[in-house]
Amino acid sequence: MKNILGLGLFALLIQFGARADEAKLDKKEHRSECMKAAKSLCGSVKKGDGAKIKCLEENISKLPEKCQEGASKRLQKSKERQAKREKCQSEAQALCGSMKDDKKAFRQCLKENKDKISQECKDLRGQRKERRNSRK
Repeated sequence: MKNILGLGLFALLIQFGARADEAKLDKKEHRSECMKAAKSLCGSVKKGDGAKIKCLEENISKLPEKCQEGASKRLQKSKERQAKREKCQSEAQALCGSMKDDKKAFRQCLKENKDKISQECKDLRGQRKERRNSRK
């Protein structure tokens, strides 16, 4: 009886694992399809000044319907990050703006004034480092 129960549980776990793998694959395929669609609309737009984001906003209705919700969420997150970046750039400028032409001196100034930098900007810097390191 224990063997039958054990085999049934084992089979259930394998089936659940297979479904989880299928879901991951479906999600990957879905994302790949949406990325291709976004690239076809805005791939030729050069990076910088939020040009790609503006392009995607203007063309979101041209994406496949199943991609629009995810794209909308990603755009919102991107806008939030951009607003934080601008706030932190202003903060850094206020602390060390006179040294902005000398990167080394600017970085040194920021290190010396790290206690004056808001926690939000410290967190943002940490998140950017994590993303850079995860791409390596």
